[in-house]
Amino acid sequence: MRNEKGISLLEIMASVVIMTLVVSVGIALFFAVNSMSTRTKEQGTYDSMKNLTTNAILRELSDAVEIYIPSSGVLRWKKYDGTYEMLSYDSVAKSLDLYHITGSTDITNGTPSLYLQLSTSVNLFSVQDSTAIPLPAGTHYLTGQSYQIELVFDKTITNGTVKTTTTQTVSLPLKLFKP
Repeated sequence: MRNEKGISLLEIMASVVIMTLVVSVGIALFFAVNSMSTRTKEQGTYDSMKNLTTNAILRELSDAVEIYIPSSGVLRWKKYDGTYEMLSYDSVAKSLDLYHITGSTDITNGTPSLYLQLSTSVNLFSVQDSTAIPLPAGTHYLTGQSYQIELVFDKTITNGTVKTTTTQTVSLPLKLFKP
C-alpha cells in the first residue's frame, strides 16, 4: 500500500467549484441588499422632504387672515400678527420657497427675503377654491373662507441603474383665520 498524503486534483477542483458558488451567492446577496438599501434611503429622503414641505406650509398658513395671488405660482398672505409671508414656486427649478416680506403695510408689495427653501421636487403648485378650481391671479381673498393648496411632488427611485420617477399629489386645506 502506498502512502497517500495530500489532496487529489479532483478534491481541489470540487472545493474550487463549491467556493465559487458560495462567493457568487454572497456577491448577489450583497448587491440585492445594497439596492434595497438605496431604495429605502431614497424613499425616506422623499418622505422627509414631502413632510417638511407640507408641515411648514400648514404651520405658516395656520394664522393667515388674508391671501393674495399676484401671479401664477405665488401666494402671499397676511398673518394675524400683521406680518406678511409668501410662497413662490419656480416651475423650471421645481422649487418651492418660503419668504418673509418686509417694508410693507400692504399685502401686494414689500421686499421678500428667503426664509426657507422647502422643496426642489415640486412639479405643480396651485391654490384652489373648495371645489378644486384654481384661483385667478390678482385677487384678494379674506377671512372665513376655505381653500386648498395642491402640490404635486416628483418621486425618483433608483433600482440598480434604472431611475423611475412618479408623482404624488398632496392637497392641503387652507381655512383663513378669523380674528
